[in-house]
Amino acid sequence: MKLTLIGLLFSYSLLAQTIKDINAEASLAIVNINSQEAQQMVLRRARANAIEQANGIEVKSTTLIKDGALAMDFLKTYTSGIIVNEKVIWLPMTTYQLNETQAPIPEYHVKIVADVKIVKKKTDLHFFATLNKTVFINGENLTLSLLSSDDAEFAIFWSGNLNSYSL
Repeated sequence: MKLTLIGLLFSYSLLAQTIKDINAEASLAIVNINSQEAQQMVLRRARANAIEQANGIEVKSTTLIKDGALAMDFLKTYTSGIIVNEKVIWLPMTTYQLNETQAPIPEYHVKIVADVKIVKKKTDLHFFATLNKTVFINGENLTLSLLSSDDAEFAIFWSGNLNSYSL
């Protein structure tokens, strides 16, 4: 058990890279939340900004077309990383006021200097297989096309009548 755990930790450290001294800032207006919640939220935003700066952002989009027209457009953003060390600097509190007839809204500002560990994920191997036809008549030739997301070797086994196998 100990050897396995050490092996896992060692392989994890090989796939990780630490980027040091990432400067990130965030601001948050205190509206409909208490001050402790606002402090936690602004810190979370600053940490997310640091991770985004270190690792970048992956954007995926999906478009839904209905009757030849754009019905919906979906955007998703992903980022990942681990903050291993941070220095939090609280900046002076400011206020935001839209105009003189409305009350000012207090805003928290925070700056962090963080060390971010980026873990490189190994992607899974994906396969895509197609046939030249969907229905075959006895004696027709079958063409199987195989495509993989990475270099791979394929071995195809065929199980025939009377438990005969061929490669």
